[in-house]
Amino acid sequence: NRVGTDDGVTFCGSSLIVDPSGAILAAASPDREELIGTEISEQVIADVRNQVTVFAHRRPELYQMN
Repeated sequence: NRVGTDDGVTFCGSSLIVDPSGAILAAASPDREELIGTEISEQVIADVRNQVTVFAHRRPELYQMN
């Protein structure tokens, strides 16, 4: 969680860790640097991967490098 100003760029903090359903699992402060962390179940990850089938529609032949 980066906050403050560095080389003319302002960092506002308030980093979040969000689960696949959109629930906030951890939130950082808006006014101090800190590390945040959380755990997520491997089953939740597997369930989301099975529900969101983005790779089923990919077409690697369109972006292959020769």
